[in-house]
Amino acid sequence: MPVSQLSFPFHLTLRSDAKHPSHTCHLRAVRGYPVGMTDVVDADELLRRIRRGRDCAADEERAWRERAQGLTATDPEGAREAAVRAETYAAVLRVLDEIVSPGAAAARADEVKRVT
Repeated sequence: MPVSQLSFPFHLTLRSDAKHPSHTCHLRAVRGYPVGMTDVVDADELLRRIRRGRDCAADEERAWRERAQGLTATDPEGAREAAVRAETYAAVLRVLDEIVSPGAAAARADEVKRVT
């Protein structure tokens, strides 16, 4: 089936008939994201997407930290798992922060070191 006849569950930047036919999708070329980077986006859109991902990672980190604190007394194993997940989201958050504002974390760390 040509790409132009497929029904995608998400909005692509280009119309599907404008895409190269060799760019199929996962799950037997019927659904999912394209295998290659076929969409061209400008820097502003890319920054918006990164910021949305950063906001999502911050929300998830906060939720998992709260869950870990709530489970500490009743389920120590669940609390450990929640804490690990919170740390995972914290790592993603640090990476996305560095992309959005390079060097800001290092500058904050230097300020803290000078004050103490």
